[in-house]
Amino acid sequence: MKHPSVLSIRSFCLYPAFILLVIVLCLNSSFVSKSFAEGLVLWYNNLVPLLLPFLLISGFFLSMIDWEHPNRAGCLILLFLCGLFCGYPVGAIAIGRLYKNQVISKNFAHAIMPLCNNISPMFLIGYVCNQYLNGQINTINVLAVIYLPQICYAILYYLLSKNSLHISLFKQNKKTVHKSPNDAKDLQIPLSETTGTMSEYAAAQDIGNSPSVIENSITTITVIGIYVAVFSVLYNLAIACGGNIPTFHILACYLEITKGLSELSVFPLSSIQKTALILSVTSFGGVSSLFQSMHILKDTKLSFVRYTFGKCICAVFSYLMTLLFLNYRI
Repeated sequence: MKHPSVLSIRSFCLYPAFILLVIVLCLNSSFVSKSFAEGLVLWYNNLVPLLLPFLLISGFFLSMIDWEHPNRAGCLILLFLCGLFCGYPVGAIAIGRLYKNQVISKNFAHAIMPLCNNISPMFLIGYVCNQYLNGQINTINVLAVIYLPQICYAILYYLLSKNSLHISLFKQNKKTVHKSPNDAKDLQIPLSETTGTMSEYAAAQDIGNSPSVIENSITTITVIGIYVAVFSVLYNLAIACGGNIPTFHILACYLEITKGLSELSVFPLSSIQKTALILSVTSFGGVSSLFQSMHILKDTKLSFVRYTFGKCICAVFSYLMTLLFLNYRI
């Protein structure tokens, strides 16, 4: 249970902001309607035909797994295939399913989320490279700029979290050296906590009562459409309120990836800076994609803050690597 002071601070900050946002939206109803419609058109024309087939395919393969006796190697291969090739938020769906069924640990899930919940190579090469980069950087370097920081982050996070877990267990064992057997038994950490898995969320539902793959896919793509439309409104509102402040416009591009890339492509910057920002936004994926993934993972107890932190770190390093490649023509 959260402390009352934390709740009061959150209420004090969020409620006035929410009321102010509602007032602004009511005073600009035509603006909101137009922006919301733009988001829905974007979702219908681009995301539904590109993402829905992958949702159906990944859902079909996940439904075929025997969760009572899962093949860990096969599940990990499926996870990386879904995460790296199917686009947002298919990787989050696979991570959530594997974590809830104790195939992967919490530390492993947190480590691979920035990598395995990612844009698809089709979007990266076919959309970003062809429409916005204009040959400024070759495809090999683009792949390195996007995926290398995420791979390094996954490895470092997993190793550091594993070491911190061993240290905490070592300290716990030292405290129990001089305790009686009964006391030591009480102080032992359950296996589900040390490995980061969550047995209370394991799949125990009757297959006949669970929603079908088609129903789950339609629900997921509809939720994605709502988020895209909402963030289309927020993006246009941020651009309108930002005036002629360049920094504000650049930060607004991180709200929604497609609108952000379109805005950056015509922004008055040098070609090197523009390319670096485009690949940084691409690596980050947009706040809209973060919230889509949060909605998918809301029942798993995985940390949205850690996932967001990881995406921010990767976006910064993608920006710096792009500057390095372009300035030194690597």
